[in-house]
Amino acid sequence: MDGSYIDSFQDAINFVSVNIRKLYKDQPAFTKSLLYNLSELKAGKTTQSVAYPRLAVATDDWQEYEYQVRWSLRNGATLSIPPDESKWIRTRDAAVSLVPPFEKRTVIIESDRQLFAERGIATAVVEFATYLGGKKKLERKTILRAKDSSSSQDLTIYLDRDKPMAARVSWYGAQGKEEGRLVLVEQDFLNLTPPTSLMKSPVSNSGGSIAPSLPTAPSSFTTPSSAGGATTSTTAIPSSQNAGGSSTMQPEKPSTSMSPGPGSLDGGR
Repeated sequence: MDGSYIDSFQDAINFVSVNIRKLYKDQPAFTKSLLYNLSELKAGKTTQSVAYPRLAVATDDWQEYEYQVRWSLRNGATLSIPPDESKWIRTRDAAVSLVPPFEKRTVIIESDRQLFAERGIATAVVEFATYLGGKKKLERKTILRAKDSSSSQDLTIYLDRDKPMAARVSWYGAQGKEEGRLVLVEQDFLNLTPPTSLMKSPVSNSGGSIAPSLPTAPSSFTTPSSAGGATTSTTAIPSSQNAGGSSTMQPEKPSTSMSPGPGSLDGGR
């Protein structure tokens, strides 16, 4: 088992089964099944061995065997390798590394907690929308609080390879709630800027005058652009509601803006 994915058994994978088959010309096939789960991996059982008989095979064909892998995911899906469960992978390798058919991304979320207090924000809930096992998945991943001692958090997200990931932030304060739009996440660093719409009263600027609260712009995800120092901004809007009553979101095409508005997700360092 690939050691970099062992921690995924705590929240993404139920178990992994491996079927092994050795075919002979004049003898019944040899078969064996192996199982990997969280308890065995915690006990250090990351490697398992299988021995099958040579049965007097004169050529080096005796080294050849076949295997299948089944990944059982927490969302109920089972991913098969090969995808056709009637097919087998033929090999002569003495060892096989089990790597899941999805990728792991580590996302760093950063937000200035002083701005939380200044703009009347108590908490922010960050959700990520992904595809896992071919199914859409919207899950609550983390809560940012005004009293958090650290301004950043690291999150591990699992998603199908070569599939997009999106995020949505909902802000909560004494004046109510503001739910951001779902935006594409193309980098692994997000800087969240609280909106000004939940402020109790106008804020005094450094010069001592009273400045009215700025209107809250739609949440945006911005990355540097090579043309003229502008930034590329991607926003998303709700498209419909599914049968369970939850919103499904459809990203908009990127547009060019000079700077993100309040209540934004800023990409890149």
